[in-house]
Formats: sequence, C-alpha cells, structure tokens
Amino acid sequence: MRSAPPVMVPVGGFAIGWRLPVVLAVFSALLLVWVGWTSGLSITQGLVALLIWSLTGWLSWRMEQRERLPPGELSWDGQRWQFRARQGDPAPARLAVLCDLGPAMLVEVNIQAGQCKGRRCTWLADSQMPSQWHGWRCAVFARDIL
Repeated sequence: MRSAPPVMVPVGGFAIGWRLPVVLAVFSALLLVWVGWTSGLSITQGLVALLIWSLTGWLSWRMEQRERLPPGELSWDGQRWQFRARQGDPAPARLAVLCDLGPAMLVEVNIQAGQCKGRRCTWLADSQMPSQWHGWRCAVFARDIL
C-alpha cells in the first residue's frame, strides 16, 4: 500500500486576495443603486437599503476574518495532518475539501488543539506553490484511496 509523499504547505493567505470581496462589494452597491433607481425608491428607502447593505458587508467581513486560517503551515507526514501557526506548536488537524477547481482548492481545516482550535477555511492555489501542487493534491486525497 502506498502513501502520499510528505508535504509542507504555507497557508493563511487568500488565493484571490482582497480583490474578490472588493469586486463583490462594488457590484452589489451598483446593483442596489440600479434597483433603487428603476423601482423609484424614496430617499429614505434608499438610505435604509444602503444601511442594510453596509451592515451585511461589515458582518461578512468580520465573519471572513474569524473563519480564515491564520498564517502558518499545514504538513502531511504520510500518516496525518498537522497545523503549525507561525508562533506556536504543531497541532493535529483534519482536512476536508470544500471546493476543488483544479488549479485552486478551498479546504476546511479542523484543528484539534492549540490556539487555533476549531474549523477554519483557506484557499490554496497552484501559483502559490507550483513545485508542491501535485504532492499537495496527492496528500489531500490520500485518505480517499487508502
């Protein structure tokens, strides 16, 4: 029986960076203005809609900050996953693939001990680690074939 090769991957950065949330915020604001303009909303209704839009944007930003995996490293030793924050000891972890796009992957990391305990998500892309991407994919799906 074969196992996936050991791999160590830096995590914590959002593969698309700050661009996607900004594009979504601008698009939704333009959509809000267009709907208000075409449906003939009053100034008060428009301000309430803008307030609701701002509140939901702020809440989603706060949720993203809380749910994102802090900078560190995920490592696979051939048997198990571990997560080590930049300043901390390694903690056992479990991985689940939420979205696999081929050159990018959204994974949920369930950290079972330490300061980052809990479920967090992170995006990883082959452009972040071109020489390790194949090993990463083998390690992520190693449990599926064993």
